Amino acid sequence: MLSGSLALFDRALKTEASGLRGHLLRLGFAGFIEIALLIAAATSLTLGAPGLAFFENICWLNVVFISLAAVSLFATAVTEEKEEGTLGLLRMANVGRAALMLGKSTSRLVAALLLLGVQIPFVLLAITLGGVLLGQITAAFVCLAAYLVLVANLGLLWSVLCRRSATAAFWTGFSLLIYFALPPVVGFFGQVLVQIAGPVKWAVAIKEQGADRAAEFGVPHRLGEIFTTGFSAGVWSPQVGFCLAAGAVCFAAAWASFERFADADRAAAPDRGLAGRASSKPGARFRPGRRPVAWKEYRFLVGGGRGLALRFFGLLAALGIAVGIGVYNRADLGSTRVWGELFGTWAGVCVGAAMADSLFLATRILNEELKWNTLGNLLLLPKSAASLLLGKLQGAAVALIPALLTGAAAFAAFTALGDPRWVQDVVAGVVSPVTWAFVAGWCLYLTIVAYLSTVVRYGATVLGVIVYGVGAYALSPVFLVAATMGAAADSGQVAAVPIAGVLAALTVGGAILCVKRFESLGER
Repeated sequence: MLSGSLALFDRALKTEASGLRGHLLRLGFAGFIEIALLIAAATSLTLGAPGLAFFENICWLNVVFISLAAVSLFATAVTEEKEEGTLGLLRMANVGRAALMLGKSTSRLVAALLLLGVQIPFVLLAITLGGVLLGQITAAFVCLAAYLVLVANLGLLWSVLCRRSATAAFWTGFSLLIYFALPPVVGFFGQVLVQIAGPVKWAVAIKEQGADRAAEFGVPHRLGEIFTTGFSAGVWSPQVGFCLAAGAVCFAAAWASFERFADADRAAAPDRGLAGRASSKPGARFRPGRRPVAWKEYRFLVGGGRGLALRFFGLLAALGIAVGIGVYNRADLGSTRVWGELFGTWAGVCVGAAMADSLFLATRILNEELKWNTLGNLLLLPKSAASLLLGKLQGAAVALIPALLTGAAAFAAFTALGDPRWVQDVVAGVVSPVTWAFVAGWCLYLTIVAYLSTVVRYGATVLGVIVYGVGAYALSPVFLVAATMGAAADSGQVAAVPIAGVLAALTVGGAILCVKRFESLGER
């Protein structure tokens, strides 16, 4: 029985070990570490403890990659079988839940742990650069491995509970957001309890110690301890124990709920989500109008008016959280400068929300047509592939309106209420060529992700980061020329101008490749 349960797990591991994608991922991680190592070696003459800086960069880079893998790799473990209608076939072939969960999720966890392991020989070089001890490296990788176990099983749980990959990815990301935001939330809750119940002992204990106790279970707090000079603690910590225990609980919950939710197989047509819950009354029906492709993306990918309303409410909730954190930090809410800082924070949150939403749309705008086999029918329309993609972009871009409007309002409030010195610096940064170079780089990354979403079934976001990093390394001569220009003019903004131009040109080239890819897939 055990050998039968491990059959799919064994096959998945062999496929991952011998496949080209696995080798490219490991090679890409090694390349990232090599680039970081070269940067640390180049700055070793001017920076104290370059090994520690190199070590910190690698650790935080791993945290970002693991968090991205949670929503793009682990959250699709079971939902991809539901969407493709193959979960029922696997169960008819007497493939049990143990084999499915081990083969679809645990195999990916093992592959991700191997990606962590391939970095260890390179990270050991940080000891040579100075500022890092072997105990710190060991403790950091144990911390990251425990966090990886947590996110893998958390994604598996939501993948079992949800019908669609997008829904599972959303709830996985939301759960991780709660995990990272838990300390300030607990502190704010303690502050509210003290105001409601008075200075009773238990409420004061939650207020004064709750946030610190909650922070001990978080990855940022643990990594901060490890990065401290003179770190001598062992590899075990409350964070490691919590992540392993929570991962085991998530796996057990997925195991217990698998039979109940396994029948939530794919329907004959795509789930319309929020748009599909609209009223069936004739007066409530919507017509495509003159832009049917844009209307389709707006209704079914964005979620229509309800999707926009949820985005607005989410951003307003972010403002409430920012105010709550200000109350927790005992900020003077009667001061206009404090409100200026809060609105500035909210504007940054809106920018982050727009980036996250655009990344979500980039992973689905082309992949959905392939998943539901609608690409052939779409190309039958009397329109060119370029005009079809333009219509899809127009419909998807509507999703960014809530973040852009609230961000603009928050930025206007920040300029009116914030510290004039901060406002001047922020406004100068917004109009700086450096900012526009970043925007061009982000658009290029979205183009890469959209293209890769037609090549791989999952993991386009993580693979896009690797491709982007390798491409940046290949363009290092261009960056060197731009740096030389900036040094000659004694201005970093001058150096950003050619970089922004190159990135914008590459974005246009990537868009052309997406059109060609769109046409070639339709011909198949």
